[in-house]
Amino acid sequence: MSKIELGFSRVTQAKRPLLGVTTNAASSLGNFLLAVGVARSVSVEEFGHFAVAFSLYVLIVGAYRCAITEQVLALPGAPGVTHRGSQLLVMLGGIAGVVAVGTALAFDLKYILVLGIALPGLVMYEHIKTLLLGFGRAESAFVQEIIWTGIVVSLFVLMMVTDLGPLAIFSGWAIGGATIGLLQAVRLGVSLKPATKTPDLPAKTSFLYGLEFLTGSGVAQLITSLLLIAATAEVIGALRAAGTILAPCTILITTARGIAIPYLARIQANDPQKLVQRALLICATMMSAIATLGLLVFLLPAQVGSSLLGGSWAGAKPTVPFLTAELVFACLSAIALALHRTMGAPARGLMIEAAVGPFRVAAILASAHYFGAVGASVAMALISLLGAALWWLSFTKLKHASVIP
Repeated sequence: MSKIELGFSRVTQAKRPLLGVTTNAASSLGNFLLAVGVARSVSVEEFGHFAVAFSLYVLIVGAYRCAITEQVLALPGAPGVTHRGSQLLVMLGGIAGVVAVGTALAFDLKYILVLGIALPGLVMYEHIKTLLLGFGRAESAFVQEIIWTGIVVSLFVLMMVTDLGPLAIFSGWAIGGATIGLLQAVRLGVSLKPATKTPDLPAKTSFLYGLEFLTGSGVAQLITSLLLIAATAEVIGALRAAGTILAPCTILITTARGIAIPYLARIQANDPQKLVQRALLICATMMSAIATLGLLVFLLPAQVGSSLLGGSWAGAKPTVPFLTAELVFACLSAIALALHRTMGAPARGLMIEAAVGPFRVAAILASAHYFGAVGASVAMALISLLGAALWWLSFTKLKHASVIP
């Protein structure tokens, strides 16, 4: 590699984390404004219906990202790498969309109907954005995210000054993102012809990656849908509203995990004795920031909280301390997960999530049924603590095993 190429590589590597953080922040801002726009103009019950639709979006897109896109990231970064997996995702996105539309028509679920129509494009949007960030084309990913966020901001402003309804801003968000995803695919020359398999992506491996997501983050999203059975839409609305206003904490965790994996990998390769020290430093910094943000949210005056979340604020505020604790423990888990990735132990993650998943579902649903939103938030914090303990216990054993001759 020439000095010019080496210098360009270093500049690109330095810019990539910053653009990645900024892209995630823009995405979270758009989602935050979407949720606030819906929350402030609907009943708690209708906000619960919106929350179910948004949770399904996170569930489906996240599962496909882990099963297909992140597997592509592990492949050699050839110039045409964005093409890999795209045809399979078109088929899977189409299947999910058809199921969502059919369910929405059967039960008169307006938000899920819109989501189902947009799902193929939203899946492709996430696929392309993730690959662009992973393969050093963060500028393009940032631009497409800014355009999508700009659409949501424009709709939010229109909602403030006109009679634009909550379903309209949700439709604009979903259809806008789907359109950008499909147009970006066309611009990059990505094939949109459905296919049932991709030679580079073994079906078994895809299944295991998707299962890891579903047993971890996916279960957390699925609980939102199951709460409709165990509790009321008001409980879902309160929990989702609190999650919405705590979105900056989620941004910190998401960006910390993405940056921590390559950073800790370099430490492991160059100075492994400092690996745990650096990981704990990251944890301490992030936990302090999350706790501070949670405290500030809890201390918001009632007028400010109501202006942001409407009638959902009264039910959301009592859950904020416990959901903040959940996020603090989730930060611990995220860094421990990064350490597992650094040491090449993905199977341990699947076992941990599979062990915690059933307890998470049972505890949160039972608590929501008997004790409402506050009970559910307490259960979330306790389960998050259990998960963090298991992640770090696993890493301690893994680290110990790695130094035994």
